[in-house]
Amino acid sequence: VISRKIAYFRFLQRFFHANPTKRATQPYNMAERGSIAAEEAPAEDVFALDEDGRIPFEGKVPLLTAPKAVSSVLNAVPESLTSNDDLLHDLKLAMSAREVEDGGQYSLGDTFWQPANSSDPPGHGLEALALAIFKHYAKDVSYDPEKSGAEWWTQVIDCRDDIGVHFDRDYGMEDYGLNVHPHVATVTYFSDTGAPTIVVPHVSGQSYGEDYSGSADSAHFSFPSAGKHLAFDGRYIHAASGDLKPPEHKGLRRTFLCNVWLNHEPMNSEPMPDEYNHQMKYKKVSMEGLDFSSAQGPTVVDASGPNTDPFSMKFVMDDHHGTFTLPVSGPALLSAAAGKGNLVELTFGDKKVEIVKGEEVVEGEDEESDDDDDEVSLGSKDTDEEDEEEVGSPKPPKRQKTE
Repeated sequence: VISRKIAYFRFLQRFFHANPTKRATQPYNMAERGSIAAEEAPAEDVFALDEDGRIPFEGKVPLLTAPKAVSSVLNAVPESLTSNDDLLHDLKLAMSAREVEDGGQYSLGDTFWQPANSSDPPGHGLEALALAIFKHYAKDVSYDPEKSGAEWWTQVIDCRDDIGVHFDRDYGMEDYGLNVHPHVATVTYFSDTGAPTIVVPHVSGQSYGEDYSGSADSAHFSFPSAGKHLAFDGRYIHAASGDLKPPEHKGLRRTFLCNVWLNHEPMNSEPMPDEYNHQMKYKKVSMEGLDFSSAQGPTVVDASGPNTDPFSMKFVMDDHHGTFTLPVSGPALLSAAAGKGNLVELTFGDKKVEIVKGEEVVEGEDEESDDDDDEVSLGSKDTDEEDEEEVGSPKPPKRQKTE
């Protein structure tokens, strides 16, 4: 694994030397940064990020130049697909490789990788959807197809569950002391139920482990709607709290997550294993009816009010506790955002959204885990009727996942 990483750093060095216009203003020397790479990577190996902390690329991604870099398309995926039983089966099967380790911060197993190169075409509908999303956002970009593509995974969870506060990034690069984020992060909803996705325009630093605390003037809320496609700057912090789901919502929250990577393949992302590929039911790769081109920005709603009961989410990231606080109460947030549009940007007057990195997690500390999640075993049969019975049971302890 180490030799693969070092070989990749050398590839990047050659890439930037051959393309001087892509060179970052502040490249990272792995040895000087004091990461584990200092012992194993030659001092001349350099991993460069641009002035915005992204992997450099040539061309333009319109979303990233928009004022808020958050947009959505209401009917990007037609009902014929979001209600297709085979696709719904595949969404849950794909999630079974992403169970969370007891006490761990991240999901076990790799996310899935759909490369941009033509030599590895999609083998089923979910891979085709991932590639379609990649092509939409990369259509005006010049990129290396051998190191570009779509990182994808799925979430099929009880609509009362949380998606923990997190940044999307290449977690394999943490070993080298870097935070490397996708260019575009997306959520495509396959249900109408569950908590809203909350996206806050706050980014982390480029060095792994540094203080990510900060504040923001607003927060974007996207409630699930089957067929809706949400996209945002891949550096932004985001989450979903089950406490903010509309009270009438019951059932499962189904989402397809896809990150667009240009000139970089996440180190822990691999093509879906054959044992899962063989069980995928939706084999069509044409995916007719997709439309990501009608993107709209957010509807701005003033949610300022008395700061009597701020809404907070607790999380663990980078081996530290953290808090994510919105400056008004949960009911006020739900009242302000629900039913106000496809995508809502809540502003809070002179108050701020606060993200705070807290104390280090103590080894052996009693932490909530996801080992009670229902797992789809290979070859098992599951139905929505079974899922609904589970949802009707008493609410289990809070479970946090990543989206």
